[in-house]
Amino acid sequence: MTNKTVSIVMCTYNGERYLKEQLMSLLNQTYSPIEIIIQDDLSTDNTLEIIHDYQERYPGIIHLFQNSRRLGYNQNFLSAYQKANGYYIASADQDDIWETNKIEILIREIGDSTLIFHNSVLFNQKNPNMGLLHKKDWGEHPHPLSVLVNPKAYGHQILFRREVLPLIHQFETYNVSYDSLVYTLCSSMGDVKYINQVLVHWRRHENASTFTSRQANKNKLYGYYTALCALHDHTKRQISREYFRLYQRIQFKFEPDRQVIACMKAGTLYEIIRAGLICVHYRNELFPQKNKGVLCILKSFFLPLFFIRDYGLGIIRPSKVQLNAPGKMQ
Repeated sequence: MTNKTVSIVMCTYNGERYLKEQLMSLLNQTYSPIEIIIQDDLSTDNTLEIIHDYQERYPGIIHLFQNSRRLGYNQNFLSAYQKANGYYIASADQDDIWETNKIEILIREIGDSTLIFHNSVLFNQKNPNMGLLHKKDWGEHPHPLSVLVNPKAYGHQILFRREVLPLIHQFETYNVSYDSLVYTLCSSMGDVKYINQVLVHWRRHENASTFTSRQANKNKLYGYYTALCALHDHTKRQISREYFRLYQRIQFKFEPDRQVIACMKAGTLYEIIRAGLICVHYRNELFPQKNKGVLCILKSFFLPLFFIRDYGLGIIRPSKVQLNAPGKMQ
């Protein structure tokens, strides 16, 4: 049986420092055939020269596109996906290092799932091993509600089927967190799968928008307190409302997903509480490894509040998102 083509989509911007190392980890993949789609967001360093050099050395594999205006990494990825020709599509950051068998493993494991993602190890120049990205095993098939309110898949981890591209295209002009969006859209169409295996060395920069400290909070109750405080943050609540409003045209397979979307889109305290109660009802599916006690109920109930706290300022860039523009979602 002939292997189906995998498109590796990489977006670049001033990435000359680490780009060569990442390109080699992609080109040395044990799976074939692959194509590498690179969309550059108007780099001003030597990024383009490096890519042109690798195009000459590996003809027919690397396809370069250049934006006519700066899009930012979210819109850059969402539009670059549409240029992929492969049956499967994977995302790549410009400065990571992939295990050479990453694509081979993901294709072997994806089965009938719409999307598959994996674990990663964090590193930087000072520390070659900053620990695992996912310290807890999320289970082989994350529950649809977990995908919706606790999107834990980052762009560098995901591989998905091209059948999701028409859904992604609807959001191409929105500056919304592309990885959370793709993860959730794939879940709306079918099953998503997780394998607890390190397949990427994820380079972290302290000034990166997704960088977070790896120090665990000594007082777990403090996390619940900060989630309650987030309810008083008008900006976070409004951005969360806008995010869930994006999904109103999508027909999610799982009815509780549709219910939680409606609650979070409304964004009132009453509706947020309703969303929490829906999560409590599915607590055994959301946390199958947890003891079925009070703490499991509490954590399930707080999932919508954790979303507002953790994603309310990063999942959408409100200054560039026009939710009520003509022809867009109302």
